[in-house]
Amino acid sequence: MRSLYIPLICLLLVFVFWITSSSYTDRTVNTLIPALEETRVFAVAEDWENASASHDRFLQLWNEYYSVYCYYINSSDMEELQRSVACFSGCLEAKDLGLVCREAENTTALLKDLTIENEFRADNIL
Repeated sequence: MRSLYIPLICLLLVFVFWITSSSYTDRTVNTLIPALEETRVFAVAEDWENASASHDRFLQLWNEYYSVYCYYINSSDMEELQRSVACFSGCLEAKDLGLVCREAENTTALLKDLTIENEFRADNIL
């Protein structure tokens, strides 16, 4: 029986880390998506100055959360998200409304996928 203590403690630590990281991802994505949506709304109204200011706030949040995400999220998912955020920034600088809307939707979808992939569910365990 004693030989099971260490593996059970390790398993418990893995589950605690997983639940904590899932909670952090949910909380931060629920902060990022409204910030991204605010930028998109300003861009649709062609208020590029406010869109740029809103995007700067989004990037500040993104950079803060990105440094934590890198510890526990798949690197290919993070690279794809980073490319999408960079493309969104470029489209916003070019003031291309169609591309801004498309990249905002793409980034939002990738952020939502991030939460789904890190949920504490039976199919993610197996």
